Amino acid sequence: MSARETTILVTGADGFVGTHLCRALCQKYTVYAFMLPSQMATFKEKWGQQDSSHLKILPGEFSELGKLLLPLPAVDYAVHCAGTMLGAKYENYLVSNFNITEQLIAQLPKTLKKIIFLSSQSALGPSDSADNKLSPYAMANPISFYGKTKLMAEQAVLNSSLPALVFRPAPVLGPEDKTFLEIFQTADTGKFPILGQKQKVFQFVYIQDLVRAIETALFSDHKNKIYHISYPNAADWNQMKTAIETVLGRPLKILFLNPTLTFLYLKFFDIKEALTGKKTNKNVNKMGEMMAPYWVFDTSHFTLDTGFSYQYNLYETISLTYRWYQQNSWTRPNLTQ
Repeated sequence: MSARETTILVTGADGFVGTHLCRALCQKYTVYAFMLPSQMATFKEKWGQQDSSHLKILPGEFSELGKLLLPLPAVDYAVHCAGTMLGAKYENYLVSNFNITEQLIAQLPKTLKKIIFLSSQSALGPSDSADNKLSPYAMANPISFYGKTKLMAEQAVLNSSLPALVFRPAPVLGPEDKTFLEIFQTADTGKFPILGQKQKVFQFVYIQDLVRAIETALFSDHKNKIYHISYPNAADWNQMKTAIETVLGRPLKILFLNPTLTFLYLKFFDIKEALTGKKTNKNVNKMGEMMAPYWVFDTSHFTLDTGFSYQYNLYETISLTYRWYQQNSWTRPNLTQ
């Protein structure tokens, strides 16, 4: 079978990771991009003028996926990116992260060569020190609805009969990401925002490194494993602030909200969701994750198994992300000119 005849299903194809992944995979393979019908317009706008001759958009609900796939050549590989990190209610996470994963597993062909489930570092939970980089097989201790339901979905995937890999990426940055956009927009005003915890040590991964890692793992011989995906070196708020200052060419003043103010800030979004139904990635349930000082884990398993090498350090990640925001007017484009 040629590369172009290889079919890869990407769920959540309209999302940040999903869109980048579809763009990359379409260069070699045939991609089935599965998304909710309401997201088709957004996906097509992001796709723009890129060649779509090897892309098949499948709009529908997860309960309909089997019927949508039936008239098409069988799926060889699947990457499950769909899920949610938005909202204040547990039921929303349970449905969007766990229930749809069970539905997906039930509808994929038994001949599937591999599925990669895109989980999260939140499924593992924080470490107890900056030096204790947690193994993929450390006891998981998620402390948010998001992390708990992602862990449940991991277990469903690994307990299925399908050949599977679980990816737990660190926070993902890159063009088109909205999760960290507010940090960069606040930097435009001369401030660097820190919520709740000043002494935070964390890891990160640039979107292109994550996409390359997924493609590498899909076609590797490895299966039924959990991998932590992140640039190996940890960073902290000061290093991130310095990286942004370097891009901007000017200093930033720290804007710190103490735990009480952070709680009130997050509570505002809980109330707003209750009144309007609009979900965001800010809610009181995320407070524990914000206050945990150490988010570090061991990334060596994936590197040792596949020989994969990360290409983008913190400064490169910040620089490429910020400049895309500026060029596309997501932040103020004239600040570094």
